[in-house]
Amino acid sequence: MFALPRACDLGHWRNEQGSGLLDRWQQGLDGLERWNEGLAQGLLPDDIEAQAPGLRETFDRSAWSALQADGPAKALAAQLAVLAERAGVTRLSLLLPAELGQLPWETLPEFAPERLFLSRAVSLESWLRQRAAIPASALPASTHEHATSARAGGAPASRVLVADDASLPFGTAEEEQALAFHGGAPAIGGTSVLSVLRALTAPGGKHLLMHAVYAQLNPWASYLRVRAPARVAQQPLALTLRADADRDWISELLEQGADNRGRELLAAWIPPVLGVTPDTLTLSACEAARCGADQSGLATPVGLGPALLAGGAGRVIGALWPCNQEAAWLFYRTLFRAAQQAPQAAWYQLVHDARRTLQGLDSAALTELLSEADVAPDWQMRAQAGWIDPKRPSFWAPFVVLGNALGAPGDVA
Repeated sequence: MFALPRACDLGHWRNEQGSGLLDRWQQGLDGLERWNEGLAQGLLPDDIEAQAPGLRETFDRSAWSALQADGPAKALAAQLAVLAERAGVTRLSLLLPAELGQLPWETLPEFAPERLFLSRAVSLESWLRQRAAIPASALPASTHEHATSARAGGAPASRVLVADDASLPFGTAEEEQALAFHGGAPAIGGTSVLSVLRALTAPGGKHLLMHAVYAQLNPWASYLRVRAPARVAQQPLALTLRADADRDWISELLEQGADNRGRELLAAWIPPVLGVTPDTLTLSACEAARCGADQSGLATPVGLGPALLAGGAGRVIGALWPCNQEAAWLFYRTLFRAAQQAPQAAWYQLVHDARRTLQGLDSAALTELLSEADVAPDWQMRAQAGWIDPKRPSFWAPFVVLGNALGAPGDVA
């Protein structure tokens, strides 16, 4: 285990001129978010480019190049590699301070699997301090009691959960490939906050396909957006709960945890309160692995992924920044197939290889894969026009493993 002091998060990384590495990284993320917002609004890539020329390049060239060429970042990675070599270890568990955790350190050559395994750690002290800061009225009377009731009785929790408003062009294809890997059956009647909580408190691997929002200034307020308003109106969550205590507690949370369109939100701090049991959680959700700025002086990154780890998950695989649906679909398609073919390979190696596979996709291979996913013809046209480009870092680089990166898909729990 190697923990970087919080002082590493100051000085060089940000400055008043806005030219520090993290300043440029944030500018790149802002550009990427605006690009994805345009796509979500139904704009064609050419229209977005016409309205804001070079928007996507602020990440793929400016921010990415800044990281790859940054002297202190390269020196830090090199020094960690030297320390690991001197200690005779091939695995380094790294506890990164605050904003440094949002950078894709795994993509630096010093952390290639053949040289050194990098595992991202989460500070238990950080979770305990944050849990103590949560208002008592928001906590269940007994964590064990609610965790037990969430696990008890009824049909087994689904291993693949898809939010009602995540039925995007690649949603069906991704759900099928996740089911083929994790096993089980899709959630019947739609996914709800309750079904997500039941899944997270049941053993076995899980795949969540839903929207996520990272709250940069208050990471514990980050959330998964679980249900669309229409389904909520037809089937209120309170009617599906088993006990009055659960109904009152979770209903109160949901009254505070919904967006302005009435969609159910699952806040990052709730799963750790209940406890999380899956050995492997794969999340197809924007910024599921992201962490960064926080106002409470945390000693470790906080976000959806780290919160799930702190709650007990063995590992969480997800994206550090907003990723396009086609990128998530292609990444998990590649990852799940590789895991099925090599069940004893370490997750770190499998994720690394999946990123490398995406980088090597040519136009012909991409066109064939899009045909396999059975999506609308305009996606083929986007690929032919170069708007779907797996070689861009924004496409292939965000996916990382949090937690036990050396575990393998074939490990017996």
